[in-house]
Amino acid sequence: MRENMPFYIIRKLADIKLTTNKNSKQCDTDESLTDSNEDPASARVAKRRCMSAKTLVRRNFQQRTIFNFPQIMFDTKDCMPLPLPFFTHKSLCYIIDQLAMLPVRKVEADGVHKKSAILDIEKLSKILGEELSPSFGQYMEAAAQMFNFQAQCDKDLPSDRETWTQFWELHFLFFENQHDAEEYYKEWKHIELDLH
Repeated sequence: MRENMPFYIIRKLADIKLTTNKNSKQCDTDESLTDSNEDPASARVAKRRCMSAKTLVRRNFQQRTIFNFPQIMFDTKDCMPLPLPFFTHKSLCYIIDQLAMLPVRKVEADGVHKKSAILDIEKLSKILGEELSPSFGQYMEAAAQMFNFQAQCDKDLPSDRETWTQFWELHFLFFENQHDAEEYYKEWKHIELDLH
C-alpha cells in the first residue's frame, strides 16, 4: 500500500506511530518506577527504605558486660590469685584477643593433670597493670568482672546457707557501699587486697 499512498499520508502515519511508541515507553518506565501493582507501604518495605526495631539487639543498661573467661584463667586461679587489674574490660579484651601469645609458665603435677600451663602473672602484670594500680573507677569495673569470674568457680548449691558467690558479693559490696568509698580509696585498697 505504501507505493499507492500519497506521501503526506505516509508521513502522517509515521508521526502517529512515533508518538504512540514514545507514550507507551513512558508508561512502562513510570510503572516500573512506582511499582503501581503494589501498595506504597509494601513497596517501601520491599525496597528496604525502612527499618524495624524488631531486628535490633536489646541492651540492658543494668547488666554488667559479660565475658567468656578463658580456661587458662581458671587454671591460674587454682595455683595463685589473679590480680584485680586483670579484670578490667581492657585487660580482659587483651587476654581474650592475645590468648595464644600470652606469657605462660609450666606448673608441676597436681595429682589430676600431669603438667599444665598457667599465666605468667609477673610478665603479664607489666602489660595489664600491677596490683593496687587501678583508679577507683577501674576498681569498680574490675570488681564486677572478678565477681562474675568467682561466681563461675562456685561449687556450692544455691540452697546452701553461705556460698562462694555470696562471699564475693558481700566482700565487694562492703567496700563499694561506704559513703566515702571513693574519697578514701587509696587508704582502704590495701586492706581490700589483703582480705581478697
